[in-house]
Amino acid sequence: MAESSPNLTEPRTPRPAAGPRDDEPDFSRTVLRKVHALRCHRKLCDVVLRAGGREIATHRAVLSASSSYFLAMFTHELLESEQEVVEIKDMNPDILSSLVDFAYTGEIAVTVDNVQEVLSAASLLQISQVQDLCCDFLKKQLDASNCLGIKCFAEANGCSHLSEIINEFARQHFQEVALGSEFLNNNCESVAALISSSDLNVRKEEDVYLSVIQWVKQSPSERAQHLPELLNCVRLPMLSVPFLMNEVDREPLIRDSIHCRDLVDEAKRFHLLPQGRDIRSANPRFVPRKSTISTLYAVGGKESSESITRSVESYNFKEDKWSEVTGMIVRRQQLGVGVLDGKVYAVGGSDGSLRLSSVECFDTTTNFWSFVAPMSTCRSGVGVGVLGGAMYAAGGYDGRACLNTVERFDLDKNLWTPVAQMSTRRSFPGVAVFEGKLYIFGGNDGTSFLNVVECYDPHINRWCTLTSLNKPRAGIGVTVLGQQIFVAGGNDGTSRLDSF
Repeated sequence: MAESSPNLTEPRTPRPAAGPRDDEPDFSRTVLRKVHALRCHRKLCDVVLRAGGREIATHRAVLSASSSYFLAMFTHELLESEQEVVEIKDMNPDILSSLVDFAYTGEIAVTVDNVQEVLSAASLLQISQVQDLCCDFLKKQLDASNCLGIKCFAEANGCSHLSEIINEFARQHFQEVALGSEFLNNNCESVAALISSSDLNVRKEEDVYLSVIQWVKQSPSERAQHLPELLNCVRLPMLSVPFLMNEVDREPLIRDSIHCRDLVDEAKRFHLLPQGRDIRSANPRFVPRKSTISTLYAVGGKESSESITRSVESYNFKEDKWSEVTGMIVRRQQLGVGVLDGKVYAVGGSDGSLRLSSVECFDTTTNFWSFVAPMSTCRSGVGVGVLGGAMYAAGGYDGRACLNTVERFDLDKNLWTPVAQMSTRRSFPGVAVFEGKLYIFGGNDGTSFLNVVECYDPHINRWCTLTSLNKPRAGIGVTVLGQQIFVAGGNDGTSRLDSF
């Protein structure tokens, strides 16, 4: 009986075949290399590319598999799909030849001399792998002197990912970029896009302003018309008052423009009329750039396990990231924290058993804590403020009673000395320093929550009582914004407060 034929409509699962040994070349790559060898001998080729008078024999199938451009050309009803010779206009024949070679070998030499031509040709022919190779090469060539030029080239060739990488590079290295000829020769739109970013890495906003003036003065007759647009991207309210009055207000380019004068007047009002500010404003001109904001530290306290900790975390505003730094020597909660001469001080507090008089100092450059002179009195819930190059520790609780005593730390002498006492005993007060005086808000006197506010003048060593808070508060947050002091949150003895 004759053997029946297999049913071709139901393909059988093939048996696993033995693959190549590890020491054998990949079969598909071997085939492609042989096809490339055939092409080099003009064997079995079915199309010729012509560029600059040079002819390059190749295979439609290989080109179509490696290039979306050729795939569309050869698989659609275009004239080129039937032609034996296809003209590629305005392309260097050497570059075209190297791209055809890449389709067979996966290899291409990208150099400083040819990267622009290779990327432009690869972008036109839609060979994404070569585009990626060129972009990777250009990323390694970036520096402050060439990044803006490379960005323009990347955008012209549709390399959006590379363009964004360069944007980030330019923002991070703005101080150096702004000194280069590429910045000075850039167009207004590109300059505005760069300096508008909140991620611009500058030491102070004055640097952004000066870069804009420098750009305009490169060609004032042509560029002065763009100054209002660019000045709108500078956060003028973040400039210091002396700089605003002595430099900006006197700049002839600004004095000649009513729109620029309006922006400068807005910045003046921000400083001189703080009661008119909307602190919730979404206008970026009223928000400092992340790089100009100092580091925030969270020091000690009580963890979720209810254990008192010595750990310290720092917050980087630019990266929006918390990181652990070296922990304190002593576990502390209910401590005061101050910054004096660029160092962080942890003052007093409690270790869970005892109230503390010890004080330790964190050097941010060495990431190291060390003890300084202790206070004369143990204080937990102490209020700390830095005024006139000295640090003050006010009030607190010594384990027996709330305190009205105040001590001042002299950094040069490493010594705490008593100053005038407050009129009210208090622990967990809020503290602010404003216009050369120390302000103490609320707190708890051991029996009740307080709304009493006092102000210390170091020149006469005297406290005076001011208008009371609307509500009693202890454990409150206090900050200075412009010409106003804001008191927020806390506890009134009944509930936690969300008002200010």
